[in-house]
Amino acid sequence: MATREKQIASREATFTDRERSIAQREAALAQREKETCGAVAPMIMQVPAPKGSNYTRRDIEPLLGRARATMTKKGLQPGDLGPAANLESESTKAMRDNDWGKAYLAAAQLAATVDAIKVDRNFIGSKTARLQAIVRSSKRDEATQKQLADGMTDVMQKFGDGDFAAANRKLNQLWALVK
Repeated sequence: MATREKQIASREATFTDRERSIAQREAALAQREKETCGAVAPMIMQVPAPKGSNYTRRDIEPLLGRARATMTKKGLQPGDLGPAANLESESTKAMRDNDWGKAYLAAAQLAATVDAIKVDRNFIGSKTARLQAIVRSSKRDEATQKQLADGMTDVMQKFGDGDFAAANRKLNQLWALVK
């Protein structure tokens, strides 16, 4: 009987160790997913302005101003907006053409897109990848290459520390070097 109890106790210890190991793996997987699986980029949905809407410059300029202020606050450049990068110019062109509905629609979409962008791990990763692709595709003088390499090291340090705003500011400085 004692031998049987020892075998059962040994089996229970094995099961407990296995469950602990599975729990640790699940926790590590959840952490990895949290860090690497981010939100999907915002989708721009173009919806025509409602019929009978009479928009004026007073309706549109606050939207553009808010979008510009938010871009400045977040450290966004037009290239960071993806397909929405030309919405500001579309809005201002439509205002020059007195197409107030189109101008309002473009300004509202720009403001919504800028508000939806989060400067986080995924944003910095994609911005870094865009910068590296441009750097690889063109030749730079040795001094600029050194500045870019040192800057990217600094970006990766800030990225690793979780300081995404500082990493974004540094990336904006590096973008100025490649333009």
